[in-house]
Amino acid sequence: MLIVDDDPASRLLARTVLEKHGHAVVEAGNGLEALERLRGEPSVALVVADLNMPELDGLELIWEMRDVPEWSYIPVIVLTGETDELLETKLIEEGADDYLCKPLDPRLFAARVGATIRRAGA
Repeated sequence: MLIVDDDPASRLLARTVLEKHGHAVVEAGNGLEALERLRGEPSVALVVADLNMPELDGLELIWEMRDVPEWSYIPVIVLTGETDELLETKLIEEGADDYLCKPLDPRLFAARVGATIRRAGA
């Protein structure tokens, strides 16, 4: 799993939850770092990305991933502090597989990650 967030505390929470559920985790502080991690970690089965980040935001990361055949199948869950139905719809239409609002509820986050992985067959 790849966690992409410019907030270290958010990355730590996501990492802790995922590792508690047996997932190996790598981290990136923005979308550009995420692309580097994807190049170096071909076994990434899921990306959890914050929406608002410097360098390359979560939506731009999705666009980049969907343009690369090796990454186009990797599911992406977007995290954001924004609560907007139109934004949620746009993210799903643009290639996100799921959407969660911050602050993360650890149980809901773990459940959504598990469901996304099951749907992807990863």
